[in-house]
Amino acid sequence: MKSIARKTWEYLKAYPYGQAATASFLLCAASGVVLALPYDVHNAWASVSKMMIFNPWAAFFRNFHYWTAQLFLISTLIHILDYGLRREFGVVKHGIWMRLVFALVFLFYVLISGFILKDDPDSRQAVQILGSIFGSIPFAGEWLKEFFLGRPDDLQVIYIHHVATATIILF
Repeated sequence: MKSIARKTWEYLKAYPYGQAATASFLLCAASGVVLALPYDVHNAWASVSKMMIFNPWAAFFRNFHYWTAQLFLISTLIHILDYGLRREFGVVKHGIWMRLVFALVFLFYVLISGFILKDDPDSRQAVQILGSIFGSIPFAGEWLKEFFLGRPDDLQVIYIHHVATATIILF
């Protein structure tokens, strides 16, 4: 029986877009750790502005974080398409599809929450739009809105989900 590491290595060799997705995710997570240190969730706009203006390395890591996240999204979607074209989609087990859809939802949530954490006027509008989308879901909408977005004037819940919850789920 092959070890898990050997199976993983064979899988990554067979699917180069999976390698690109994995590498970009790890680079994005590492740069996110660096950005989490100077980021102040209670004064987010000033925090991001200070990073971008006064610290060239912080600006580099912020841009690096953004572009590796974009590369992660693109390479993940291409990987899914490539995997589906190599195999027929009907062959894939239902459990794998369920995990895939669940991971894609959190992938998009991580991207939108990163956008929201800038706390500029565009991101505040995104919070309102996302809140109205969550609020329109029958029965659980208000609960989902509060769970994923927290209070409208506080970014703490979004920050925790961006840094910890969704990232751990994606790992």
